[in-house]
Amino acid sequence: MSVYQNCSTILAAFILYSASIALYRLFFHPLARFPGPKLAAATKWYEFWFDLMKAPGGTFMHEIERMHSVYGPIVRINPAELHVKDSDWFGTLYTGPTSATVAISEDMIYEKVDLLTKNLNEKLGNKEVVELRQAFLALTTDTLSQHAFERSTNLLENGKAAADWKRTIKAVAILTPLVKQFTWIIPLALKLPLTPLRWLVPDLARIVALRKSLYNEAQKAIEDIVIDQPLQVPIESQIPAPTVTSNIFKTILSSRHLSREEKERDRITQEAFVVLVAGGETTARVITTASYHLLANKGTALLRLKQELATLSGNVNSRLEVKVLEQLPYLTAVVKESLRITALVTSRLPLVSPLEPLRYDKWVLPVGTPVSMTLRDVLLDPSIFVKPLAFEPERWLSGNPDLQRINQAYVPFGKGSRMCVGLKDRASLLHIEAINLLTARPLSKRPI
Repeated sequence: MSVYQNCSTILAAFILYSASIALYRLFFHPLARFPGPKLAAATKWYEFWFDLMKAPGGTFMHEIERMHSVYGPIVRINPAELHVKDSDWFGTLYTGPTSATVAISEDMIYEKVDLLTKNLNEKLGNKEVVELRQAFLALTTDTLSQHAFERSTNLLENGKAAADWKRTIKAVAILTPLVKQFTWIIPLALKLPLTPLRWLVPDLARIVALRKSLYNEAQKAIEDIVIDQPLQVPIESQIPAPTVTSNIFKTILSSRHLSREEKERDRITQEAFVVLVAGGETTARVITTASYHLLANKGTALLRLKQELATLSGNVNSRLEVKVLEQLPYLTAVVKESLRITALVTSRLPLVSPLEPLRYDKWVLPVGTPVSMTLRDVLLDPSIFVKPLAFEPERWLSGNPDLQRINQAYVPFGKGSRMCVGLKDRASLLHIEAINLLTARPLSKRPI
């Protein structure tokens, strides 16, 4: 048999196999009866096209929105996954307990905010342009790293490092759709030398360098726990009773509720990566959003916020406790509205029911099927929030007759077992301090 015939045979077999898979998914798969585009049901290349090929990239979330407008509230978005767009069903899907976290030190937050204020005043005094997104990213990352890793990244003290970190965050955003489709990319890249990778794929090299740094920290944390212990003894039996700590590695390794597999080096490295990258970036995004809307509405929102802060006894520039600030109705309304309108998590959050089927309206969702919803759909739902894209803190005040309903739809951090508890803590505290920075410092007096 010639080479040509071999290639033809292989190609024919591949086409036959692909066609068979597509036919099964379209007509015999447990999800075959659910509405949605046939091409999306037949292949994951449909998602690939919108996230990686169609400009500007990462647009599958908008395609899901279009699917719902055509096919209704439940859609089969790929061969194996269903997506639901119904704010009233959110609490049904995302149920379950949440876990507690150690609160960030308020003194530490104030120290970081004071340092940022000093930097901003110096730049404004020199009539320099201030890139607030980068400045707030430095603030949140420094605070988060100090809290979760017990060492600061010192981005507030190093402008070059802050700019480099911003590029790293951008690299993560660019490569996430690609890595989601080709899960082997990061494991392969981690095995490659870093220097040539920096020349060939700079964005990927940034992610690999960060992962390797966190990997080394994870290894050190494990070694600190198992030092002088026999290697054959499981990690669980070598650790002391859990202690109250904010260090992410110590918290995971000292947990009595996690299996040994969940304490493996690669696993806790990934946890640390998500906390540092996602936690810092999302919190900075909220603060940036709040800053824009407050500065763009100096005669209304910012003025009212200043007037409320002026009612506090003592100096408004003093280090007020967060529990005191949380009692201020309009400040709390500004925080909640900023978190809502920013819609921190834009990707879908799939869950699987492994034991019994879920039910949505007339539909019975098969056991083991990934079912997802998107927080953004709930937070910007026009049937719940009047003028959902408008920044209106007043909607969260007691005078709103719809307050109970919108509070039920207030899910900026998710709900149940998928709730980002640590992110809620960081975003609330840092957001409050950033607003305090804007209202009590010279930045609020600058022209926009």
